[in-house]
Amino acid sequence: MADEIALELQAALIASIRGSSELTDFLAGRAYATLPPVDKLAFPFAQIGPIEPRPLYSDCSRSERVIFSIEVISGSAGEGQVEVSRGAGLLKDLLDGNPLDLATHRMVSINWKTQTYEHDALAKRHSMLVVFSSVIDE
Repeated sequence: MADEIALELQAALIASIRGSSELTDFLAGRAYATLPPVDKLAFPFAQIGPIEPRPLYSDCSRSERVIFSIEVISGSAGEGQVEVSRGAGLLKDLLDGNPLDLATHRMVSINWKTQTYEHDALAKRHSMLVVFSSVIDE
């Protein structure tokens, strides 16, 4: 069940991000589960990070608590922190409290947990890792 949920969630996240007019304008459709070759990569973009399903035991149903992250990455030298912060805010507004439609499972809830900013001066990149938690029923 965990692998199925992870794949369904990944597909639903990409569809949701690409379906958001604000995020489409911001990312120009660059939301990835797997990154394209480096020479074809443009900034900013969002990448789905690890998806970690864990059993959630209940007498009523089989559920999983799923922790996942989405990373917003900017190559902007001057405004990178502002850019990734804006992208993180758009993701939070899109997903927090708004369960997604999954193909064969039911998302009960989705909640923003935290976000972390990082600047890699050598790679000239800024990133914001946005973490969510969700409950998904079988």
